[in-house]
Order: sequence, then C-alpha cells, then structure tokens
Amino acid sequence: DFVKINLGWVILQAKGRGFIWSNFYEAYYFLYMVAVIFLLFEWWKNSVIARESKQAKIILSTMLITIITGGITDILLPELNILIIPSIGIILVIIPIIGIWHSINKYRLMDLNPKNFILDVMKIMNEGLIISNHEGIIKNVNNGALKLTGYEKNQLKDRMLTTLFPKEVELSKLENCSSLEIEIVKSNSAKLPVLLSSSILKDEWGDILGNVSIFQDISEIRLIQKELINSYDELETKVEDRTSELRKANQELENEIKVRIEMEHKITKLAYYDYLTGLPNKRLFKNRLNQCIINGTRNEKVLMVLFLDLDSFKRINDTRGHSTGDELLKVVSGRLTGTLREDDTVCRVGGDEFLILVKNLEEYHKEKISIKILNVFKKSFIINNYELFITTSIGGAIYPIDGEDVDTLIKNADIAMYKAKDEGKNKFKLCTSIIKEKVIEEMKLTNSLYHALERNELEVFYQPQLSVVSGEIIGLEALIRWHNPKLGLVNPGEFIYIAEKTGLIMPIGEWVMRSACLQNKKWQDEGILNVPVAINLSVNQFHNTEIVELITNILKETDLNPIDLELEITENIIIKDAEYIIESLKQLKQLGVKVAIDDFGKEYSSLNYIKQLPIDKIKIDMSF
Repeated sequence: DFVKINLGWVILQAKGRGFIWSNFYEAYYFLYMVAVIFLLFEWWKNSVIARESKQAKIILSTMLITIITGGITDILLPELNILIIPSIGIILVIIPIIGIWHSINKYRLMDLNPKNFILDVMKIMNEGLIISNHEGIIKNVNNGALKLTGYEKNQLKDRMLTTLFPKEVELSKLENCSSLEIEIVKSNSAKLPVLLSSSILKDEWGDILGNVSIFQDISEIRLIQKELINSYDELETKVEDRTSELRKANQELENEIKVRIEMEHKITKLAYYDYLTGLPNKRLFKNRLNQCIINGTRNEKVLMVLFLDLDSFKRINDTRGHSTGDELLKVVSGRLTGTLREDDTVCRVGGDEFLILVKNLEEYHKEKISIKILNVFKKSFIINNYELFITTSIGGAIYPIDGEDVDTLIKNADIAMYKAKDEGKNKFKLCTSIIKEKVIEEMKLTNSLYHALERNELEVFYQPQLSVVSGEIIGLEALIRWHNPKLGLVNPGEFIYIAEKTGLIMPIGEWVMRSACLQNKKWQDEGILNVPVAINLSVNQFHNTEIVELITNILKETDLNPIDLELEITENIIIKDAEYIIESLKQLKQLGVKVAIDDFGKEYSSLNYIKQLPIDKIKIDMSF
C-alpha cells in the first residue's frame, strides 16, 4: 500500500508475517547486488583488452558506490530507526547508468555500429574522400581531400563536384567509376593526377541519396611510371644494342662454324680423297672394301679388286715434265670412272697406281671388265696439245677365293699386276695359286738374299774361255753362285733379277768384281794363269753414276792391270740411255779396261750401231 506523507509517497510494510516475508526485500537486494558485483569483478579481472578492463572498472566502481549508498539509506538506517533521510535507492540507480554511458562514450566497446567510427575513419584517411548529394553538390570532405587539393573545407562545401575536375569532365563520368585515372584541379590551378573510385549512395527504398568519391595521389606513381618507361626505353635500347651485338656475334659464330665445316670437309677430303684426281684414296678404298666384305659375308656376294699400274709412266714425266704427267693422271682417272658402274670404286693409290673395287661380280664380268679398262688406253690422250699413248698392266683378286680380308686382296691383286708386267705389260692377269706360290718363294728367296753377303753364302766360279785354234785358255768369265743352307746351290737366273729389283745388285756386283780381280791377281802372282777375267755388269750398275770411279778404285786396291779386266754388257743397256752409257764406256776404255757385248743377236742385232761403240769383243747369243 502506498501512503502519502510529508516527504512523499511511501510503501507500508506488513509485519508479523515471518522472517523471510519481513526481510524479503533486504535479502533480494543483497543477493542481487552480490551477483552484480561478482560478474562485474570477473569481467574486469579477466579482460584481455585494456579498454574493456577500464570500462569494467568504471561500471564496477559506480555499482559499488550505488550499492553501498543504497544499502545505508534504504536498509541500514531504517533498521537502526534513524530516519534522517528518505529511501533514495531508486534514485541512486542513475549513478551506474551514468557510469555505463560514460564508459561506452569514452571507449566505444559496447556498440560497434559504423556510425560511431566512420567520422573518425574519414578524419584519419590519407586518401581524399568527398560526399556529394544527388545533384553533385559537395556536402562533406575529409582532411585527406583538403590536404591533396589545397582547399579549405568551407571553400568546397556546397560547391559542385565538377569544380575539382577539368571543364571537359562530365559529372556522370564521376558518379560511379572504379580506379579511374584522372586529374584534379588544385586550389592553385595545378593539376594533380589521382586514382578515383566512386559509388552511388542509396536509401533503404533504393532512392539515390548522393555519391561518395575516394581518390588518392598517384603523382609519385606517375613519376615512377615515367622513370620505369624511361628505364624500359633505356633497357630496350640496351637490349636492342645487345641483341645487335649478339646477332653480330651469332653471325660471326655462324660464319666461323661454316668455315670450320668447310675446313672439316676439306680435311675429310684430304684424309679420304686424292688431292690431284679427286678420287678416293687408299684409306677410303680400304674402308669401302672392308664394308663390302662384311656385307658380302652375309649376302654371299663376290667382289673383285683390280690393281692398275701405268706402263712406262716415268718416261712421260721425264720427257714431258711432271705437270704433263699430273694432267695425264687426271684424264686417266676420268676415263676409268666413266667406264665403270656407279657402285664401283676407283681409287688412286699413289704415283701411277690405281685400285678398283668391283661389287656384285658375275663370272662373265671378270674378263669383260678388264677388256673395257684396257680399251680405255687404246685411244690417245691429248695433254697440253701433245698426243700421248700409254698402256696399263692390271692384276685382279677375287673375294673370297684370293683373300678374305682387305690387305690380302690388295696384295694378291698387286702380285697379279706384276705378273702381267713380267709377261709384257698391257695385260690383265688374275691372281692364281701358282702366281701366289711363286711370289711366296720369291719373297723367301729375297729375304735370304739380303743375308747372303754377310753370311758368306756367295761364291764366284770361273769359266775358262778357250781358243778354238790352239785350245789354250785365253780368258776367264766370273760366274756367281749362291750356296743357300736350305735351298742348296742357287743358279744366277733364279736370284739375279731379284737382286736387280731390290737394289742388292749393287753390293753383290761390287763384291763379285773385287773378288774376281783379287783372284785373278793371285793366280798371276802365283804363275798359275795370266789371262783377262770377264765380269758381267747389269743395267742397274751402269745407272750408278760412280761406276767408273768404283772400278778404278777396285783396280787400285787389287793392283790388277786394267787390261786384265773385261766388262760384259748386253746390247739393250746400250740402247737405253745411249749417250750416258757410251760416255761411261769411253772412260773405261781410257783406263785400259776391255768392253764386250754379251748375248749379241738377242735384241736389236744391229752391227752398224755396234761399230759406233767403244767395244773390243762381241759374244754372239746361241739363239742367233
């Protein structure tokens, strides 16, 4: 029940209804306040954020003031019957309310509505911000906009937004844009490049309220862009220069590579081709032959190797010069290449020797190919306006009959070629087992002949020359014999031609002459026999320019009278190199040495020609 008294309206409390009823208000008040104080204290104590802690402290303090004050005025004093002031607890509630308002207003933690901080955000923004209404009239700007444009706030407020932009810029272009690069006219009329973004503001019903524009200074960016462009231009110039240098270097490298490739081709050509004729050389010929042998082994193909040697080619070099000989070799190479198939290989071995590889040989091709090659040489060769005739000797070896490897085939073809030369030249000779056996025997004989002198295997026999009138011995002929430990007594006919081919005829001939002169002198001194001794001289010995000096020295060494020495030569020696031979014979005649023609009638048999020579005797051949 409410009763009006002098101090105002009061509530009449009923008494005698029990402890809880009589003290309900006090108990409720006490428990409520304890709970409030506990919760506020926990909030303050557990706050991590300083602003929250301060806000909790303010509210807690105001609540404590209110509770203590209300407890005294509304509970303690009435209980003590001290009625000096009325109950004001309800009025004291205003204290925590004020504390809550103060904390929210100061620390802004209870309500994060944008309206509470948007103005502060606008103030601290470095970018310019302009708010305009739907007509484009500026209503608000932030400090960033004022700083960038140089205007005061009152200079911009209620002016058209287009005031800040050049005259040609329309308002519609500014109302809703994103990252638009444009220039703003500052208060001093200078233009500032900015990056502008704007958005239309609408109310909850969709009606346009205005426009918010945000812009930022990009003058430094423009400067950096300009520097970047300049740097890019410089870099591009450097890149172009460098590219030009690299292009030039690349061109030089390409040229160098081309030169090296050409050089490699030249080296390859020098390594595998003959420099004079352009034909494959022996190395390339061997490679091709080896490959054909490998393929022939798999395919059972027959190959033929031909060895060609031009007959009397040295005579052309000696009479017409080496340049003419070189031109002749070129023409011969061309004729040989044109005669054979494309698959066949013509190779110049060196000098006047050629090798030919004939692939896929058929039986009837053997003679046919050789005849075609020999016919090539029947027609004359016109070299430097000279008409030349030359022939060739050809030897052939068949794979796999005459050899199963490169060297054996070439060797056997070479053997057959020399056999063709021995039989008169200008012929084709196919390698046979007989030829090979003869060559092998000749090789063994040659090897043994090299050691014959040092092993004292040679001996001189003396054949007496009798007078048909008196029957007395009127002379001796020195005949060489060879006592080979394995072959026994070897006749001169079997080894003299080998000695001539190998050059052994020079030391052997000197040994024979010295031995014969010594023996004849010994017989004379012992009174056994006093007649001249005849010694045969080969064409090779006469080609030695020191033959006269050699004979002179031997006569001095042996102390033999020159009239007791007779030199026998064949008439073919005189025909070859006649002037040089005749001059040498005259010098020998001046020494007192006698000269005889041996085997006369076997070659030219010209007595008129013989009469012109400085000779003392003619020995007629048995076949004459």
